[in-house]
Amino acid sequence: RILGGPEGQEVQFACVNWYGSHMEGMVPTGLDQRPLSALAQTIVDMKFNCVRLPYSLEMLTPSATVPYPEKSLAANPQLLGKTPLEIFDATVEALSDVGLVTILNDHVSKAGWCCSKSDGEGLWFTEAYSTEKWMESLVQLSSRYRSNPRVVGFDIRNEVRDSPLGSPTWGFGAAGTDWAHAAQVAGERIQAVNPDMLIIISGLDFSMFLCDVPQQPVHLAGSLAGHVVYTTHEYDWYFSDSGIFREVVRRSVPLYLKILLVFFVIVLTRALVVLAYSRFRSHRLGQRYMHWASGPLWLELAKLLEPLLQWRRASLGVVSIGLLCLVTLVMDKLVSRCKNYDDIATWTLVILGPTQVLSLLLCFWWIWPSLRTTLADSARGDPVAPSPDFPETFSHLENGDKSDDGEAPDVRGPMPLPTNSPPARAIGASSLSSFEVSSKQHHKHDKSRQYHLPFRWALLALMLAASLFHLISWTQYLETYEALEEQLDARWGFLLSKGSSAERVAPVWLSEFGTGENSLWWKHITRYIAEHDVGFAYWPWNGQKSLGEDELYGILEEDFITVRHDWKLKDLQSLIHR
Repeated sequence: RILGGPEGQEVQFACVNWYGSHMEGMVPTGLDQRPLSALAQTIVDMKFNCVRLPYSLEMLTPSATVPYPEKSLAANPQLLGKTPLEIFDATVEALSDVGLVTILNDHVSKAGWCCSKSDGEGLWFTEAYSTEKWMESLVQLSSRYRSNPRVVGFDIRNEVRDSPLGSPTWGFGAAGTDWAHAAQVAGERIQAVNPDMLIIISGLDFSMFLCDVPQQPVHLAGSLAGHVVYTTHEYDWYFSDSGIFREVVRRSVPLYLKILLVFFVIVLTRALVVLAYSRFRSHRLGQRYMHWASGPLWLELAKLLEPLLQWRRASLGVVSIGLLCLVTLVMDKLVSRCKNYDDIATWTLVILGPTQVLSLLLCFWWIWPSLRTTLADSARGDPVAPSPDFPETFSHLENGDKSDDGEAPDVRGPMPLPTNSPPARAIGASSLSSFEVSSKQHHKHDKSRQYHLPFRWALLALMLAASLFHLISWTQYLETYEALEEQLDARWGFLLSKGSSAERVAPVWLSEFGTGENSLWWKHITRYIAEHDVGFAYWPWNGQKSLGEDELYGILEEDFITVRHDWKLKDLQSLIHR
């Protein structure tokens, strides 16, 4: 998004994260490799215009010291003997000197790596650092850099999430864990000492979700109006479980409904055939239709489908599919799009899984007679000989007759002779002619039998192919740009829509995203940033995670000179427009 620059001009935030001050080392990594001024200039040379600078509350304490300063500050001897906060000051100054904008970020309270739900750092307060201490630190740094116009924003807490101390909410729930309220109060206190500072507020659940913002729009609250920016993070594993579940729901239910539709079409078609026979059997047009309908292909189709029309099997098949739709839709209502559920996989396995298995078993039992008949005919190599006598063949469907095993009677076998057949007579010229015609018809009829089994197998194969196509298309959809775009729009991208109400329109800054691979996800997220004009901060610029530990997502190698991945830097630079 476009935000106010240090001189009041419009500027796109095209930033990098340069971390280290929030960790046990207490200083940005890379100071052991190159001078601070050279590091800052390298960021400019790469075409970025700002830096997100994380720190910890522990770093601000008077007792904080730099461990192993001779190693971590080896390329910057002028910083030896300084406190972590003074080195942080020097870093901010160096960035400002080369024209870079700085955004402060309270990353953690206790110095260390972030983030998990069990580290005790998920909320803005911890057991060692209260809410008041957190707010005091924000005021301290806001006042400290008030005279520096290039320190333009304060990302007041990183990745708010569940913690052993409680679960954060947005505008509801317990007052002590209402993140929207805490952020608003903190923003007002920052504004009191530094009115020009942008207040950057994290989304919930590792900065994934901002969809509660319209219900509690902090960006419209009093003095904060026009000064609030919401921030979100995205990584390739952020394709949330709840989002995937909702995709399963959205794409499964239509499939089940299509199956029901096909079933009812079959029932309706069969009913029309029976009705046509009973009403128009004496009419010439009806007789012609009956003659066509009793052809070999129609009989094969009827034989394949008639077990599906038995009321006991059909009703259980319909009930099983309906139950699956109902359970899936109920779970969809229970799953909020504004929360990522650790146990969503368990829900799916325990509730939806057995329902799907039961439905599949019932549906298989539903179609088993058709499949069994086809397999038996294939094993014997004896295709069904269709009978031209339509009433005799299908009368059991009208009368509801069943064989001894409760199934529909087998229509195979020799066709019964008509009861009104004339007595046998000597074969003369005319009778021979009739015999030849009958033989020709019988030969023509036998010739068509070779198509019976292939036709039946083709129908079964078509049904199987349709199911597989649906499964494959759904799996492939999850990997498309449209799927990611839909997820991001639902979680936070909707705030970028300019035509919405004031509660639903606010600037959003993607303050963390990163990868070590030129993956499909990377192509999709950079495309989203470009198409939606999102300000960003790549995580991270660092070549080191800590002394001697490589940073695989870093733009630079450990020497803080060599570009780790040319494709990554090129893609990031393509997103920058000044």
